[in-house]
Amino acid sequence: LSDKWNWILARLSFKDLRIYVYDSMSGVRQNSAVLRSVEPYSVLLPYFLHRIGFWDTKENPMGIPANDPFDIHVVDGLPTQDNTDCGVYVAAFAEYIIQGSSIPKAIDIDGIRYRYRIFLWDYGVKK
Repeated sequence: LSDKWNWILARLSFKDLRIYVYDSMSGVRQNSAVLRSVEPYSVLLPYFLHRIGFWDTKENPMGIPANDPFDIHVVDGLPTQDNTDCGVYVAAFAEYIIQGSSIPKAIDIDGIRYRYRIFLWDYGVKK
């Protein structure tokens, strides 16, 4: 979110035809900014998929017309940041999603930051 200097994570679900948004800053004003930022993608992605013939080769699980916008769902109950660690939170949220795990209500952000630091150091040494 450029106007908030905040990173968010969006996950497109073809099963639900929905965009799930993960944000470590919560609140009514923040959710409004998130929706304003994601809404153009909810319109553009179905149009793009229709133009490239995606629905011609894939089953549309809910029978939704190809040009209808995707629903947007801002995920609630996520851990919230108390500083400028939004990038670390986004990376952690992505890691939980990739692993198929639910995101806990509280995470050890210092531990995650330290682990990522070790991964990056190890990568640099091996490269």
